[in-house]
Amino acid sequence: MSSTHTRGTDDAFYNLMFIGAEAVLKLLGVKDPTGYEAKAVVLKGKEVRPDIMALPRGTGRESKERVYIEFQGYRSDMIRYSLASKVALSCAQERYTGPVLAGIIFTDSEYQEDALPFNLASLDGVFSIQGRFKEIVLTSYSEGQLMAIDSRLVVLAPFTVSRQLTKDDLMDRSRIWVDTAYKAYPKNLHQNVFNVLALFLLNRFRDLSREEVIQMLDFDLAQTRAGQDIFQEGREKGRLEGIEEGIEKGRLEGLIEAIKLGMELKFGLEGLTLLPRIEKEKDITRLDIIKEAIKIATSVKEIEKLLGSEP
Repeated sequence: MSSTHTRGTDDAFYNLMFIGAEAVLKLLGVKDPTGYEAKAVVLKGKEVRPDIMALPRGTGRESKERVYIEFQGYRSDMIRYSLASKVALSCAQERYTGPVLAGIIFTDSEYQEDALPFNLASLDGVFSIQGRFKEIVLTSYSEGQLMAIDSRLVVLAPFTVSRQLTKDDLMDRSRIWVDTAYKAYPKNLHQNVFNVLALFLLNRFRDLSREEVIQMLDFDLAQTRAGQDIFQEGREKGRLEGIEEGIEKGRLEGLIEAIKLGMELKFGLEGLTLLPRIEKEKDITRLDIIKEAIKIATSVKEIEKLLGSEP
């Protein structure tokens, strides 16, 4: 079993759902993706949190599926079990018995291969979980296939190219992605689109530094009509500050998620007692140390010492 995170994707996918939820629902095969409201959910009284729920709104919502989505950018052999438990708990809490779509979007095929198979049904056939389960592996798609579904999915294009792509080639591809993304999204969302694409680049190409991504995408924008419009409006400084902040936030949240998962797998319920303090930690260096320490720690107290005194 492996639980090591890559650079975090949770923050980026969360933002993608709020700027392009309809496109993501199309990717998952939702028949009518209009009229959905995406939201992050914490199920009451439990430490189970689906990444995103998409709830149908408006006319005809009774016949539409509730959509539960997990974005999986690291190894977790129990991800299918975890998603099924979240769907069941959410439906039980709200006494919901309508149609459900549970989807996992894997950023890489190796993460899907690591997941254990899941099936839950009584041997006499009286009981089973009903609903649609859909899995997407981004590395199995081409950029063209994503674009054919919805042009807004271009922000996921970094997962369609090889990790061995040279930086020069990646620069060329990024120019196209940025130009396409800024045409596909309305102007008021361009800042968010920029941040999301940068975080996905960092996740896919682990040897890239923050500075290289900023330079890469900033250069791209300067070569596009959309980018030139932004420069003319005097938004360059704010955009650069925004991408740095977005990348830093993504790394911080990715580390925290990795530590939380590691603590639960290593120490069970006892490990969860430190989660409130871990979630408050803002020092990336300290979080890195804690993440590595979990691998060799023999007790929760060892991790507690690394967290230091309560603020």
